Amino acid sequence: MSLVIAASVPARASLSARFGGEVAEVQRHAATDLIWGNGGKGPYKLSHRPIVPGTLSVRLNGARELLPADYHVDHAAGTITFTTALSKDHIARVAYTYRPGGTGAAMEVASGPLSLNLAELQVGAGINSTVKLVGAWRATDPGEVPLTAVGVGLDTQVGSHTRVSSLIAVTPRSAQNGVGGDTTGMQIAAETATRRAKARASYLRTGEAFAGAKDYQWQQGIEKLDLSGAYALSSRLSAQTEYQRTEEAADGQTARVKTLLSNALTADITPLSRLTLRRHEEEVSAPGDSESTKVSERVQLDQRLGKMGTAQVHHEVMVDGRGSEEQTTQTTGMKLDARVTNSTRVVAQRLETRAEEQEPAIKTQVALSAGVSGGKIKFEGEYSEHERPGLAAEEIQGARVEATPLGGVKIGGGVRQLQTGAQVELQKHAQVEVRAPAGIQLAGRFQEQTDGAGNKLGLVRAVDASMKPLRGIEMSGTYKEREERDQRGPFTRGLRIRLAPVKFLQLTGGLIQNPEEEGVVVQERRRTMGLRSELGWLTFTGDLAQRFDVSARPLAEELRLGMTLNLSAYDRLFTTYKVAEETGAAALTTIHYGFGYSRRVANSLDLSLESELLERLGENSTEEDEVRARASLNMRF
Repeated sequence: MSLVIAASVPARASLSARFGGEVAEVQRHAATDLIWGNGGKGPYKLSHRPIVPGTLSVRLNGARELLPADYHVDHAAGTITFTTALSKDHIARVAYTYRPGGTGAAMEVASGPLSLNLAELQVGAGINSTVKLVGAWRATDPGEVPLTAVGVGLDTQVGSHTRVSSLIAVTPRSAQNGVGGDTTGMQIAAETATRRAKARASYLRTGEAFAGAKDYQWQQGIEKLDLSGAYALSSRLSAQTEYQRTEEAADGQTARVKTLLSNALTADITPLSRLTLRRHEEEVSAPGDSESTKVSERVQLDQRLGKMGTAQVHHEVMVDGRGSEEQTTQTTGMKLDARVTNSTRVVAQRLETRAEEQEPAIKTQVALSAGVSGGKIKFEGEYSEHERPGLAAEEIQGARVEATPLGGVKIGGGVRQLQTGAQVELQKHAQVEVRAPAGIQLAGRFQEQTDGAGNKLGLVRAVDASMKPLRGIEMSGTYKEREERDQRGPFTRGLRIRLAPVKFLQLTGGLIQNPEEEGVVVQERRRTMGLRSELGWLTFTGDLAQRFDVSARPLAEELRLGMTLNLSAYDRLFTTYKVAEETGAAALTTIHYGFGYSRRVANSLDLSLESELLERLGENSTEEDEVRARASLNMRF
């Protein structure tokens, strides 16, 4: 786990380049956001917008600085999109300058929980406790990192089967923003296990003004009690129970009370048969509103069919009541999962739902998968039918084939038909993948969508290729064209080259037209070039990124140069020079000078000091200077 603490010192004033000018307050502010990856490329929203071009820099996990080619920034919308997915265990620190007179905050700002172990206590041989300092912060204005919560926690392990944890926190006055009310949050949880039973209990209480609730994935203004247990009554009989009560508060009074009670009994009738009985009750009440209840009872039988598969039958009755009114719904389902041969599998299921005084809704699904020739040919088929009262029936039929006739060659294709009432939609797709010597890889895709009369609704053709003809040379390209209702849409084409003629030198270059980001085509052209040279203790980097509109008129350009000097295994100096020019509605040129020093104090602690000088020249020839300093501490636990 990485913990990054960063602080920024914004510039206090800007100097006008005009003679006789006065010192004026800077109308731009510096900000630093921490972005937790969610497994996707983005776009991730930043705290403020619009962003001043040429002022943004990104560091991954507090250490490696990303290149401009690694991300794309929408300055007006205040978003950043990475070229590769940002995994959940990565944190990107984004430092930038924004104009506070623009459209305001872009979104709720980044936040994160903190935890630091203070002491470990041991009582006898069976009780171990850990006392920790806890908190949560949310970066807001430049130079401020207010704590939304601060408190203490205690984790206790009793023996090898029991654990108790507690946490109590409060929102400091500086983060209350004038909001009154209860500012505390508390959670107590305990769990224990024996040979035949397991039990867990937790209690959570948060005030309406507790600002750290979201950081801990809690809800503001609630009181929640959660009890659960599982018991092995015998070798073939077991039971589970769960009780949950939640009280939600508003303006200091109880606004809603929700109670859940669930009980289940599981019996292994034979080694191949299992019977499950389950009852679930839910009750919701609120002042001034009628009470609502939901009660469901379910009986389920699971049967193993030897090595061939499994079968399941279930029946469920649900009663939904509000006040004096009740509605009963009954559901009956059957499912068969059979493996006919080692390479052939059939899954069929039918679900019938019947409400009072209504015709039943019936859904039927059948899926088939098979392989022949030792898995070189695979076939998949599907059929689905859904009938609902008062709505048009839906029917889906589909088939897909995939084959690997030769080593390094894979072909596949399929068709899928969707019919809703009298409307028919047909989808076709095909793909070919080829792997050849010299690192050659080709992939072609075709997708077509038509209606029942054969009219084209959409068409996509795409080809991707990559190759490594010689050592140190990599090339990749893409081409994709689209059509919608016989209208030609924007096409995407791109080329990227990487050269490493010698061990200490790497060159990169790329061109792309109409790139596609998260399914959306951006109609512009982009050009990138990069250089990286590592000469032992000295590293040089250089990057050039350009953007053009469809008429080849320049939109933005950024040149970035960097040098890193490794003084020792623990110390390094680095400097950067960056020029960014935007030629849109508001032309602006930004020159960035950066200098920094970092030291690895220990295997788990890095210290970094950085300074920056920004020079801006707007379209009215007004020059402004800004100086920023930043210190960061990166701790890894």
